[in-house]
Amino acid sequence: MPLYELMYMVKPAVKLPQLFEFARQAGKEVISKGGVITKITSYGRPALAYPIKKPGARYEEAHIMQMNFMLNSKELKEIRHTLSTDERILRWMILKHSKFPSQVTFHRYLKKLDHDAFLTDETVQELEKVVGPFEEVDK
Repeated sequence: MPLYELMYMVKPAVKLPQLFEFARQAGKEVISKGGVITKITSYGRPALAYPIKKPGARYEEAHIMQMNFMLNSKELKEIRHTLSTDERILRWMILKHSKFPSQVTFHRYLKKLDHDAFLTDETVQELEKVVGPFEEVDK
């Protein structure tokens, strides 16, 4: 499974509970397709370098979020469709990383997550093929 990075900008009028609900929804979609979320980051609501124009509106700031995940590339189509059709999203981009994180970095991610909720035995075996075996981490 390749490592992907999703960056997206959400309209500034969207309230924080709705913003986090969208992140939760996107995360559930990744997990339901057998993926693993490795990191979620919010960069707040900064002023943009240039305004984004949409029909009937002009946005000079936006909520910026990042989600890193591992997922089979065949499963990305539905996630792209969801991002393209959601009215709250101003811009989005999915990048595929050419290399996996190191085993140490991967352990650090697992320490932050309740890995039992995110990793199935099948997913762990798939990951161990790529990054090598890893031991249990403290919660």
